[in-house]
This record gives sequence, structure tokens and C-alpha cells, in this order.
Amino acid sequence: MKKLLEKNLELNQEIYNISRRLNAYMIWATVIGVIKLIVIATPIILGIIYLPDIIQTFMDQLQAFADNPANPTNLSPLILELLVN
Repeated sequence: MKKLLEKNLELNQEIYNISRRLNAYMIWATVIGVIKLIVIATPIILGIIYLPDIIQTFMDQLQAFADNPANPTNLSPLILELLVN
């Protein structure tokens, strides 16, 4: 009976060690999953916040150029450079 209890104790210790390693793996998998979510979600959220203003500014400048293409003084230098080249 004593030999059986000792074997049972050894097996329980082995199961405990395996479960500790599995728990550490699951924690790291969760951390990496959260990091992936942040890496994917951050550009989307920033795009939703800032992109409408950028598009509106570009559309305003494009409309100003379309209204008076002979006098493009109200366009940004970057757009002027793109239009010239």
C-alpha cells in the first residue's frame, strides 16, 4: 500500500509540473493575443479619428484647385509639387 501511495505522489507531482508549464504557456498566449489586438486596433482607431480631417482638408484644396486652376495659391506645397510633376 505504501508503494502505491508513493507512486501516486510521484504521478501527482509530475501532473502538477506539467500543469504549471501549461499555465505559463496560457498566460503568455493571452499576453501576446492582447498585444496583437492592440497592434491591429490602434491604427484602425487612429484612422477613424484623424482620417476624416485629412480627407476633408485634401478635398477642400482639391475643390479650390478645381474652381480656379489658373491661380492655385491656396493649395499646399505638397499638392502643388504633385500637380507639377
